[in-house]
Amino acid sequence: MQKKQALPKKTSIQSFLSCLFLLSSCEPEQEENQVPTPGNELSVQKVILAIESTDRTGKSVAEKEDLENCLSEKLKRSVEATMPPNPTDLAESFRSGEIDLAYLSPRDAVPILDQKVASAFLVRLAGDKSDRSIWLCRKEKDYADISEAKGKAVAFANRASDPGCLIPVWDLSKRNLIGSDRALTDFFSQVIYGDNSGTVLKKVQNGEVEAAAVGSYAFEGLDEKQKAQLRIFQEQGPLPTKVLCIRSSISASDRAIIKQAFMDLNSDNPELVQRVFNGTLANPEKGHLDITRQALQAIKSVKP
Repeated sequence: MQKKQALPKKTSIQSFLSCLFLLSSCEPEQEENQVPTPGNELSVQKVILAIESTDRTGKSVAEKEDLENCLSEKLKRSVEATMPPNPTDLAESFRSGEIDLAYLSPRDAVPILDQKVASAFLVRLAGDKSDRSIWLCRKEKDYADISEAKGKAVAFANRASDPGCLIPVWDLSKRNLIGSDRALTDFFSQVIYGDNSGTVLKKVQNGEVEAAAVGSYAFEGLDEKQKAQLRIFQEQGPLPTKVLCIRSSISASDRAIIKQAFMDLNSDNPELVQRVFNGTLANPEKGHLDITRQALQAIKSVKP
C-alpha cells in the first residue's frame, strides 16, 4: 500500500518540474523586448532627430548627413535627421514614437513639455551674445521707446518668432499699452507681419514702417552699410535659447547614452555642432523656459 501511494506523489513531482521547465523556457521569448540591452548599447534600433533650421536659410544636405553620420557612429545605431512636423502635430509625433528628439524654439517646446510627452534634454548655450528681442528704426529717427510709436505703422518679423513677435507683444502687454480691451491695431495705426526678419528690415529702410521687432541676430547678420541705416532703440532679454527635447517614453539608460553622444560631439566635432545647433549644447538650467511660458500665457488675454 505504501508503494502504491508513493507512485502518485513521484508522478506529481515530475509533472510539476516539467511544467516549471516549460514555463522557464518560454519566458525569454515573452520578455525579450523588456530585458535591458547588455553593455552601453541603445535598446532602440533607430533614432529620429527632428531639427529646425538654425541658420535661417535651411540646412544643407551635407550638414544633415554629417550630423547623421557622427551620431550614428557614436550611438552605433541608425540616426535620421529630419524637419519637425507642424507645431500642432509635435505632441502626437512624440506620443506615437514617430520622433525621438526635436530641436525646437522655446515657443514650440513649451506646449509639448507641458503635455509631458517630452522633456527638456539639452539647450543651446547663449555664449557671449545672448538672444535678445530688439526694436529697430531708421538711423535719423529719435525713438527711445516703442511707446513713442503710438499711432504709427510697425512690423513684426514673423507671427511664429519669439524675439520678433512673442516677446515684444508680451512687453507691450506688461506695460498695459495693449490688453484685453486694446489690440495691437488699437495702439499702432498699422501692424505688418513679415515672412522673416529680412523682409521687415527692408520695410524700415524704405520708410514703409516706423519700427520693426526682430531678433538681435538679424541685425548682427547685416552688412556694415545696412547697419549704418538702422538704429536699435529698445531691447528685451536675454531670451531662452533653443531646446533639444527628448521623448518621455525613452528609457533612462537610453537617455544617458544619447546625452553622452551629444556631449562627446561638443568636444569631438565643435565645428559641426556650431553649424547645426548654432552653439554648444548643455544641460538646461532650472526655469530655462519660464519667460516663454509666461509670455504665451499673458498674450492669450490680449484683444485679437
